[in-house]
Amino acid sequence: ISQDYGFENIQIIMVDDGSTDGSGEICDEYAQKYPDNTLVIHKENGGVSSARQRGLDESIGEYTIHADPDDWVEPEMLDELYKKAKEEDADMVICDFICEYKTGSVVCEQNVKNCNSESILKQMFSQQLPGMCWNKLIRRECYCKYNVSFPKDIIRWEDLYVICSLLMQPIRVTYLP
Repeated sequence: ISQDYGFENIQIIMVDDGSTDGSGEICDEYAQKYPDNTLVIHKENGGVSSARQRGLDESIGEYTIHADPDDWVEPEMLDELYKKAKEEDADMVICDFICEYKTGSVVCEQNVKNCNSESILKQMFSQQLPGMCWNKLIRRECYCKYNVSFPKDIIRWEDLYVICSLLMQPIRVTYLP
């Protein structure tokens, strides 16, 4: 909601995956406050993969990114990622992120050495790059074009599975420190 973006159309999809902690009501409050660009989906608990896929299925934007409940997004993040994607006609933009610990914050620089898919896959499997989707802006049509979806039977590292599935396709990747 607090993004500084140079484009007007942003869609925020909040998926309440059968939560019992009041999260669904908080989502509804945001949707009432910001009805023009928010969508809330209440569904029976199916796990993180089904929640991510449901949000993706409902999305209509040119690019997508996922944020988990324990994530935050800097106000300029989406604008900067989108500009980089458009500048380079990229299907995926990888960015750095910050990890918060009790002892303080750590900037996790991704240091993408080469933006070709094979190189990025090698860096992921040698644990130089993480495979999560919350630091990657992805062209939505790539999911459909290459028949990539979040697998229902995987309950952990579903994002790594999807990112690797996309990287095995001829997509254009770039990096934004």
